[in-house]
Amino acid sequence: MKLLIPILAVIVMTAPARAEEPPNPAQEPEEIEARLTRLEGSVYVHTSAQAEEEFIPAEEDMPLEAGDLIRTGSGSAAEVALDGDSIIEVGPDSDFIVNSLAKSESEFHLGIGSLAAKLKSLLGGQRMKFRTMTAVASVRGTELAMSQGGDDEPAHVGVFDEGIVSVEAEGAEGAVEIGPGQETEVRRGRPPGKARELRRLLRQKQSFGRIRGRLALLPKQWRPRRMEERRALRHKWGRRKPLRREQLKNIREDRRMRRYERLNGLREKLRGQRERRRERIEKPGPEQGERGERPRDRWKRIRQGGPDEPPRERADEKDQRRQEQPRKEKKRPGKGPGGGKRR
Repeated sequence: MKLLIPILAVIVMTAPARAEEPPNPAQEPEEIEARLTRLEGSVYVHTSAQAEEEFIPAEEDMPLEAGDLIRTGSGSAAEVALDGDSIIEVGPDSDFIVNSLAKSESEFHLGIGSLAAKLKSLLGGQRMKFRTMTAVASVRGTELAMSQGGDDEPAHVGVFDEGIVSVEAEGAEGAVEIGPGQETEVRRGRPPGKARELRRLLRQKQSFGRIRGRLALLPKQWRPRRMEERRALRHKWGRRKPLRREQLKNIREDRRMRRYERLNGLREKLRGQRERRRERIEKPGPEQGERGERPRDRWKRIRQGGPDEPPRERADEKDQRRQEQPRKEKKRPGKGPGGGKRR
């Protein structure tokens, strides 16, 4: 008993000290270091710590974390560097979201707009995905280009000079692989289209020329930062006065809203056309078989006082008419009644 008392005293004295120890940085999950390395025009960032629809002006060398939204204005662009060996260029009028920066499974989301990315080859067990409203692209090191229009518009995924990308559709089964010089189109709720030659995304060819030049210089300029240093920089930027959505400059919200309104109007127009087409074609009754009768054929039969029975097929009527008509002998041109030549 006398031996147990000192042991218990040592445990009680050391327990609080262990509880107050800071977490070991080595135990934190490995994450990709992402930061803004080049800005052009109007670029804003919305972080997960901010209130809804609040943004801060973006600045070069600004570290990014999961949950950040990058919004670019008209004629603007933002360059996101990953670990100093990969670059994602966000095009004008775009919303780009960082979903996850875990090295085992990183993920990014293009809400609207376009992007071009040159990514290093991933190691075994690492995965990287790019999502839009309609498409999911899984990459393992490639030159990737993506575009996403407004609501119900298709997404386009393409590969330029190197790499293979597997593309799937949100809410639909099936996948397609595209290689260098190919693209595919993905519509909502439908499997991806067949791989085809680059057409829609060719306009981003200039972006890749610029990205390749920047990527050659980036490793010399890149200095890795520890997690504590990144958090300190984010805290510094987070103390700035945020801007409301209506205060953002060169952000054409009206253009985006017009795009949505135009698509909604087109959708209503197509729905009305389908309903009118459905009204013109009567549903088949039990006495009419599977095909039914078109309204104009029905009214024609009623005007002629025909029997109330389903009409015969047009091909059958044509065959019967041919059988009823007497066969006429064809006269050979240039011959008389006796078979001789006419003079």
